[in-house]
Amino acid sequence: MRSKLPSLPITLAILSFGLVLFGKQPTAQSQVKTANASKKMTYDHSKAAGGPDQLIETAIVKLGQQASISAQIRQRVDLFGQTLIASGQFLQGPAGKHLVRLEMRITLGEQQGSIQQVCDGKLLWTYRQLGESSSLETLDVHRVSELISTYGAGQGGAPGDGLSLLAIDGMSGYLRELARNFQFRSVATSQLHNRPVWRLDGTWRAERLAKILPRQAERIAKGKRPDLNKLPEHVPHNVTVYLDRADGVLRRVDFLRSPPTGVPLVHRKPVVMASIEWLDVQLGAAIDARQFVYDPGRRKPKDVTAAYLQRHGLTTSR
Repeated sequence: MRSKLPSLPITLAILSFGLVLFGKQPTAQSQVKTANASKKMTYDHSKAAGGPDQLIETAIVKLGQQASISAQIRQRVDLFGQTLIASGQFLQGPAGKHLVRLEMRITLGEQQGSIQQVCDGKLLWTYRQLGESSSLETLDVHRVSELISTYGAGQGGAPGDGLSLLAIDGMSGYLRELARNFQFRSVATSQLHNRPVWRLDGTWRAERLAKILPRQAERIAKGKRPDLNKLPEHVPHNVTVYLDRADGVLRRVDFLRSPPTGVPLVHRKPVVMASIEWLDVQLGAAIDARQFVYDPGRRKPKDVTAAYLQRHGLTTSR
């Protein structure tokens, strides 16, 4: 029997690691084989000056220098026996200003919904709607971003709030948080929608993984191979990042998980469980400042800052 998806807030939070492909929707297995997403790769570390760490850092710096970024965003999530897909628009003002607008339409089975996130520099407004359920929340950007810059996104390890990170710090902040959580060990040249990209494959950093799997912390600290079968179902095993070779823009992120074999430490070939992709990216284009203003109307928002910080173990007493 299929597992039911979690409640509305958790379901929409999982969008942070999703992908939507217009038209026919391939399965997670076929996504791995999609020619446009992963054509034959050539490993060429000599052309990737400094290796994966340098590529990531250079991309973060370049993205942080942009006056604006606008793009179409597509997501897909294959979890709990169901598929959630979404598409919409991503707008970002100057990096560091916390000016972001993210709007997506959602399809979950036969249900339709939407998610809208607007960061005005002080508050992140999040309006979610799926079927007859809806919610409006606010998050104190300064409190959250200050603690994230110091400690990272926290100890949860789950993909629950990646979308909030994108809506607070934009593309550069999202990529920076990926680098905090994952160690990228290989670089390959590839093609994505006929654009030359770097493909970087990453695995969990030991210190992050130890927090997600506390019972294996000692084993991980000794450099032994962890049993990733023990990770919660919604937590990926690996990540693949695609960076544009021309401008360093983050084009796509795939989160992968190996199907269980029933044998400890033995895994099958990873499949894509969720992805996020940016298309038609425009750098430096003028964006109306009103795009970063949210009008709640008569809806009364719920402040979720304290709950967010507690969930991620982010407190000023650390």
